[in-house]
Amino acid sequence: MSKPKVLLINPTIYPEGVKILEESCDVIYAPDGKPETMKEYLAQGVNAVILRIEQMTKELIDSAKDLKVIGANGVGYSNVDVQAATDAGVCVVNVVGANFYSVAEHIVMFSLAMARDVKRADNAVRNGNWQYRDTNPLHDIHGNTFFSVGFGNIGKEVCRVMSNAFDMNILVYDPYFTKESIESFGYRKVETFEEGAAIADYISLHLPSNEETHHLINSETIKAMKPGCKFINCARGPIVDYDALCDALESGYIGMAGIDVFPEEPVSKDHRIFTLDNVIATPHCAGDTVEARTRIAISVAKDVVSVLYGKMPRCLVNKELLSQGRVSLSK
Repeated sequence: MSKPKVLLINPTIYPEGVKILEESCDVIYAPDGKPETMKEYLAQGVNAVILRIEQMTKELIDSAKDLKVIGANGVGYSNVDVQAATDAGVCVVNVVGANFYSVAEHIVMFSLAMARDVKRADNAVRNGNWQYRDTNPLHDIHGNTFFSVGFGNIGKEVCRVMSNAFDMNILVYDPYFTKESIESFGYRKVETFEEGAAIADYISLHLPSNEETHHLINSETIKAMKPGCKFINCARGPIVDYDALCDALESGYIGMAGIDVFPEEPVSKDHRIFTLDNVIATPHCAGDTVEARTRIAISVAKDVVSVLYGKMPRCLVNKELLSQGRVSLSK
């Protein structure tokens, strides 16, 4: 019996995931993720493909007659036409919960770096200004108020660290959690974003990007924030109106910001946000540690193998395939 074929695109997932695939599948490699290259390789009887940033369009899905599963190497799958996959009876799997520790640590790092003004302090020392510490007061985060906007895996983890390690007062805004469930963690639930923003020293977003959250942070909601607060976005760029954010940072109404995600990526080096010295920016890498990438590769590889061998994956995006009876997967 021939093994199922899995297509990987170079540069591909971490080797721990590749090893899992190689144990029960024939693995082939495309040299790049260009549409014409993908189409050529998908036509070779491929049963699965694992993507990093490559686009899996309706045209590609429809051209891959033997395809059974598409693996998204991360929590996001906006690069996959899920509806086209569902129409074609192709499972889509992603990875949930493999990098929330890493993102939470990045948020903690941003918080500490802003409290101690690390970016500007480093600049000052490099330029011979040892007196910077006398003219620019630094702060603790201990005992400050941390506002988690969203309370999924990342929100829960960063709140746990901020509460346990730094004794911060934790506020949570998430309409999908009850007051009682938030309070069971020892935190305070606020009923509106504005209620929490008005008293928070640190505001951090832990939300998906969708119609409901688009430009949640805008000129009006920024007015509700405590003057001088510190703002963190390691979630998704479209949640924030970056023109309004830049206005608030430029005026000092928002004291500092730690930004890992942008409305368009890669972001232009000429973006206005890079003219501001009270911004710490990173290239959408909060969840991209070696450890997280390893966990992600293992998870997506296991789920792809599961589908190929008729087993239920851990993270199935288009579950309607099961209810429609178009795919049969055993537990």
